[in-house]
Amino acid sequence: MSERRLPTPGLKWRRRKAGPPAAYWIAPTEMVRKGFTPKSVPIHYDATDPHFMIGISDRCRALTSQMREFAAQPDNRPALRFDGTIGSLVDIYISDPESPFFRLKASTRIPYLHYSRLIIETIGARRITDCDGRDARRWFDAWSTGGKLAKANTCIAILKSALGFGIMCRHRGCPDLREIIGVMQFEKPAPRRSAPAAAHIVALRGAAHAEGHPAIALAVALQFETMQRLWDVAGHWLPLSDPEPSTVIRGRAKWVGPQWSNVSDSMILRWQPGKTSRTTGITIECDLKLCPMVMQEIARIPQEDRSGPLIRHPKGHPYPQRDFQRTFRTIATKAGWPASMWCRDIRAGGITDARASGVLLEDAAKAAGHSDTRTTARIYDRGTLEAHRRVAAARTKNNP
Repeated sequence: MSERRLPTPGLKWRRRKAGPPAAYWIAPTEMVRKGFTPKSVPIHYDATDPHFMIGISDRCRALTSQMREFAAQPDNRPALRFDGTIGSLVDIYISDPESPFFRLKASTRIPYLHYSRLIIETIGARRITDCDGRDARRWFDAWSTGGKLAKANTCIAILKSALGFGIMCRHRGCPDLREIIGVMQFEKPAPRRSAPAAAHIVALRGAAHAEGHPAIALAVALQFETMQRLWDVAGHWLPLSDPEPSTVIRGRAKWVGPQWSNVSDSMILRWQPGKTSRTTGITIECDLKLCPMVMQEIARIPQEDRSGPLIRHPKGHPYPQRDFQRTFRTIATKAGWPASMWCRDIRAGGITDARASGVLLEDAAKAAGHSDTRTTARIYDRGTLEAHRRVAAARTKNNP
């Protein structure tokens, strides 16, 4: 077959007792020794499709590209030297592969890098042993100029984390300054009060369809009725070097999020939100049959289109984060939403609506994926599913 001449780096065929041979992508031994994962990936294909080698070639090249990006990361550069300054400490914090910085989610590392550079620019020359709480207060005040309290608090959080890593490395001065900043109280941004109601969601869904973005209508319905975070509903893009597995690769990025395969024949949606995958491990279970807005949106999707990511751009790929945000804002404005009401407020709106409908706090917490170390850190799937069913049934009565 001519298509067997397509590039298939890493492809290995394994004979089976019955059926066509199995296809696997295998990472080179030297890359596995350096820590690259996955070591091998089964490549599923339909042997009756005369063009199946095109799909196999695409998958092999994507996995090889991911491996090459890993290989391109410097692993033998000289260790950065701590010279006693805050700048050198923060530089080590964002560069040392053993730093807790590299255990953060890829989406969290982006703002951390931005504000780490700000810290280096503004106070990087200061020697840690010369600083005390009065300095920290002045730094916070300067960073929060113009009411930018969120920015200032992020800088303080990064500085505390960098000092914590400095303690791990036994760097002089870090324990004292970390303890000082740890006991200080810094002004926090005012908590958000916006909580979209069911009527807001109905209006926004209508505007989304009018603008040609039905997937956004489904996304907001899921957010509101399952009470989940936006990016746990719409998914998010990660660099290929991120260890989280993915079957959706585009260029130098991969997408992770709920897919139609996460929805059972009985319309039970099960998936693990990104925020809990590295902490409590809680899996969310939602009975979509009891989510009327979601079911209305699903009914508009042809059966043959129910594959791949749940939320997709009209062009067929998952939304890039900024594209989703810009499109959402345009749709929200047309739906009459005030500028102060954000997409991320939909989750709060769903929880508020549930509580107003008489839902027990414990059930709302379970259904939303919140964890309490005393009672709900480790729960059974059945308990989570039944909690959501009670929540959904109570809310349907309140919003006929």
